[in-house]
This record gives sequence, C-alpha cells and structure tokens, in this order.
Amino acid sequence: MIANKYEILSKIGEGKFGQVFSGKYCKTGGNVAIKIEPVDAPIKMLKHETTILNYLYRNNCRQIPTVYWYGIFHTNPTLIMPFYENSLFDLIQLPRFTMESTIIRKFVWNMIDILETVHSFYVIHRDIKPHNFMIHNQELILIDFGLATIFVDEDKQLIPHKNDKTVIMGTPKFVSIHCHEGIEPSRRDDLISVGYIWLMMLSLSIEGNDIGLPWETRCLVETDNAQNSVFSGNHILHEQNQQRKTLKSWTVLESFCEKLGENHLLGPILKMLYDLNIEDVPQYSKYKRMLSEGMF
Repeated sequence: MIANKYEILSKIGEGKFGQVFSGKYCKTGGNVAIKIEPVDAPIKMLKHETTILNYLYRNNCRQIPTVYWYGIFHTNPTLIMPFYENSLFDLIQLPRFTMESTIIRKFVWNMIDILETVHSFYVIHRDIKPHNFMIHNQELILIDFGLATIFVDEDKQLIPHKNDKTVIMGTPKFVSIHCHEGIEPSRRDDLISVGYIWLMMLSLSIEGNDIGLPWETRCLVETDNAQNSVFSGNHILHEQNQQRKTLKSWTVLESFCEKLGENHLLGPILKMLYDLNIEDVPQYSKYKRMLSEGMF
C-alpha cells in the first residue's frame, strides 16, 4: 500500500529509468498508473517530471496527466497519476491498421494544439512519439515529461542552445533531424516529431504497407561497422543513427510525401518546420488552419 491510499496491481512496463505498474485508488477502486524509479537510476527523472506536470497544471494545462501523489515508497521515488489504457502507438499497431487521412489530420491537429499550449508555458517535451500520446475519452493526453525542460531563464529569455550534443535526447526513431546533427532540441523539434508520426500513420494506412517510416530499424542496412560496438544506440555516430539522419533529410522526405499522395499538405507543413531556426516561434495557428482546411 502506498500512502495508505494506493495498491499496486501488476507491472505494465519497464525501462532503464524505472518500472510502471497498474494500481487502484482504494477509496474508489479507480485505476491509477504508478511509476517507480530505482534508487540508483542513472538520471533522476520522476521528481523532475512531477515538477513539470504540477507547473503546467497550475497554469491550466489540462491535456497532461494530473499528479495524484509523489513521494518515497520503500526508498524509491514514486509517482502516481491517472491510468490511460490505450496510446496512439497501440492504435497504430493494430492488425491491418487503416485510417482515413481526415482522421489522421484530426489527430495531428490535436497534437499540435497540445504542444502549442505546453510551449506557451516555456516547456518543450523532447520525447514526442506515438507511445506518449494516450487516447482518453476520444481525446489525446500527452504523457511522460521526464525529459521535458523549460527553455527560458528567470527573465523569460531564451536559454542559448548548444550544438555539440553527442547523445540523442529522446527516441532516435522519432527525434528531429536536427537532433541527429548534435543540436539541442527546441520547439520546432517537438513539432517535427509530430510530422514523423503523421508520416508513419499515413504510410501504415496504405493497403499492403506494413513498413511505416523509411528509417524503421528493419529498413536500415546492417554492417559490421566497428562504430556500433563503440557507440551506444543513442549516440549520433552510431551507424543506424547516421542512416536515420540521411533518411530524414528533406530530399528523402519530400519524395516520400509525394509517394503517399500527401505532398499538398504534409509536405508543405514539414518543409515549414524544417526551415525554422532554432529560436523561431512555430506558426501553430497556421499549421492548424491548414489541417482544418484539409479536413473538409
């Protein structure tokens, strides 16, 4: 029993930063998610995630999880929040997944809308992927703010970005091309990752196509390159990340959009995002308007 209120039921996930369990609030029997971080975790994320979530919630951001409880349980930092059963990734992975392009655009519109709100409070997520968009009451909820950060200083001035990063922040499959170049993530990069999700959903919706993105691991060329034993899977010099960088180039993406028949909408929006400078404010309203016009 945690805090005399919450009971752990079963493990539903595990990673290098901790374990996730399903649980229940004993007073009502309602479902909760319980994240438990090892004492010796390489990066302390749960307290940071709690701080970010509480900050956003105090500012009326409601498309994120509510923090029910944070504290120490059996020496382990522990975070309790609502339990969401299905993610956008779960939907995409359904056998014979197909989705009308108008429905996909509605999902993309909502993802951009959520990020516009989050960014308006000077927070970037830095790990945008379909796994982190939960579907609840037919709405999207953005979760997993462990890698999120505030991108301004106390005077609301942009914190200078660095371009010397050697380890990718986030998930290599979904991070923006700029992250493969060692550039620190910014607002544009959260949105470019949304573009990659859009691309993935469109690709998988084509009958007979089960590949998804051009840089899926199974699409990459495997070699005995010595670099792969030297660099971790998140290092920008790992061979697979070098291949992803090439495949995420605008030349390749533009061609891929044309093949999907979406070069009239996905192509232009992605190109606008690719052309943004690191400190630029994305044109959220313009992207949403373009998406809205394409829905009807």
